[in-house]
Amino acid sequence: MNSISQEIKKRLERGESADEVKRHLHARDYRLADIEDGFKQVRGRLNIRRFLYKDLLDRIGYGFGSQQYINILFYIIGAPLFVVGILNGLRVFLGGIISSVISAYSSSRSKVILSCSGILVGMSFLGLAVSVWISSLLLFFISAIAGTLAIIPYGEIYHRIVRGLLEHERKTYVLNQLATYGTIITILSLFFAGFLLEQFPVSGRVLSLYGLKAHIFGYVLVFEIAALAFVASGFLVYFVIGRQISGKGASIAQGFKEMKSQWHEFSKNRILVTLLLASAATSIVNTMGNAFYGIFIYSKLMHVGFGGFVNVAVIFSVGVIAVLLAPSLTRMNALRYGNFPLLVFGTLLMAIMPLSYYYKPNLLSIAIGTLVGICGAAVVGTAQGLLTMDLLKDEERMRFFRFNAAATVLPYVIGIPMASWLLQIVGMQKFFLALSLTLCLVVAPLYFGIVLMQHKKATM
Repeated sequence: MNSISQEIKKRLERGESADEVKRHLHARDYRLADIEDGFKQVRGRLNIRRFLYKDLLDRIGYGFGSQQYINILFYIIGAPLFVVGILNGLRVFLGGIISSVISAYSSSRSKVILSCSGILVGMSFLGLAVSVWISSLLLFFISAIAGTLAIIPYGEIYHRIVRGLLEHERKTYVLNQLATYGTIITILSLFFAGFLLEQFPVSGRVLSLYGLKAHIFGYVLVFEIAALAFVASGFLVYFVIGRQISGKGASIAQGFKEMKSQWHEFSKNRILVTLLLASAATSIVNTMGNAFYGIFIYSKLMHVGFGGFVNVAVIFSVGVIAVLLAPSLTRMNALRYGNFPLLVFGTLLMAIMPLSYYYKPNLLSIAIGTLVGICGAAVVGTAQGLLTMDLLKDEERMRFFRFNAAATVLPYVIGIPMASWLLQIVGMQKFFLALSLTLCLVVAPLYFGIVLMQHKKATM
């Protein structure tokens, strides 16, 4: 920060207005362009600090409001496994549609919408707490869906604002800081939330202090902390300096017309069609697995290790670490072995995760299976991204990813209810075996077919 920026910062901290600072500097014969550059640097540093604070609050909210804890509490208050599966599938289904609409067709993307979305996410957690209190499955379902409707624009628009405001303001530094410290904060939040849920069960626990008695409920504390974190984060966005982001919108009819043209465009490429099918099958497997992994750990491993909820925190903390480390390892291996073999290899690694819940499950084997499985998912995701970079140009790739999100609608409408029904019939352990077999016998052969098609294409 140069001398003029330092003086601007000091005068603003003393309470002087921006106009007063500008007049003072102009009177000292500073050039107007230098003054504007100085204000831009000061605002940039202020934005960086506020983005870091906001991400801190978001990570706390995500940790305390973990989807695994939500699924477990939904199960505890009496939700059938079929309904748990439908809820999770519907959340991913709606999330994909909203994400596609925001990325392609929305006409307004502002920090005002982002703030309102954060506040709505916080309010949805209060709704979850009330629904557990009164054991209302319907209110719980509605609150969870409302949170999904708000969290997608909350994340999408936030990333757009970060890219827009920090384009020339040390963006790389900010993203690195968020990734490093955000992971630590998420893990700590997961553990603390798990501890509170374990120490203060759904039935509550009476604490006495200096003759005063209080009935404490862990889920109330956890969801209130998550709600406060998201609400505070939403309000914090109002103080972010910079322009709002707007775009040219399109009507819904135009959006469907564009999707139709994209289908005609991409359906001519057999590799892309096969990639779409494999992605849809993988997405359904991951959605259904993530819906019940936490419930299984809580119900089957409740009396071993650290206790039900804390065991869940341990397992999924391993997953958080794996998400952070896996992409860099994948890129190195992609350069050595190529993208196509990694798709098959990554899928087989993913199959280990549900298999660890089926074959002699214990805390250690599930932790290792989670680590390997999430690394496999990262391998597949990174390899898919690198593969589309080789096959498509930048603009075509963006259209493909938007179409991919929208194209999962039909598989979800059919696949999620069928998978939930199967789970209700055979139970969780056999269902996890079915998920593993689906990855090995359906998805992996599809990716292997892509390898053969690309090899044939290269030799022609």
